[in-house]
Amino acid sequence: RKNIAYLTDEEISKFHDAIVDGSNGLSLKSRAIGIILLYTGLRACDVAALTLDSVDWDKGVIDVTQQKTQRNIRLPLLPIIGNAIYDYCVEERPKANVPYLFVSDNAPHGKLTTDGIAYSASLVMNKAEVRMKKGDRRGTHIFRHHFATALLGSGVPQAVITEALGHSSPLSLESYLYADMVHLRECALS
Repeated sequence: RKNIAYLTDEEISKFHDAIVDGSNGLSLKSRAIGIILLYTGLRACDVAALTLDSVDWDKGVIDVTQQKTQRNIRLPLLPIIGNAIYDYCVEERPKANVPYLFVSDNAPHGKLTTDGIAYSASLVMNKAEVRMKKGDRRGTHIFRHHFATALLGSGVPQAVITEALGHSSPLSLESYLYADMVHLRECALS
């Protein structure tokens, strides 16, 4: 089995600093996408498929039907996520007659593609100076790995993580276990 790339604590810190720094030239759309990827573990295709109705402001949740599994998951609308979505929608999102949360910048303003989500994440990585070497894994799925391993490292039960990721099988979590450095260090020999 190949080693799974994961974000280090330093990379996460730099990425987080870049998405909250309002002076670095990142668009509100790229900030919101980066925050959603970092704090929810959603796949890029699911971020692209978010609609304006996916965000339930009154209940404080995001409802997502995952494209890969067709499972519906409900995620908490953390303040950092809600604020980023609000800022994008109020200050930057083009007036578009489409239901999708993230839309293209150029008319006609259609649904942002999975590639557009990846491009926004890459812009944030560039501002954060994260994963800049040739061959460094930069895809959006790396945030899903981070989300899972962060929960594992915090002692969250595997069944809860499986549900949060929307996996249809508990065995799907197995690949994330190999990047759980906190618990792997406990197994190391002296």
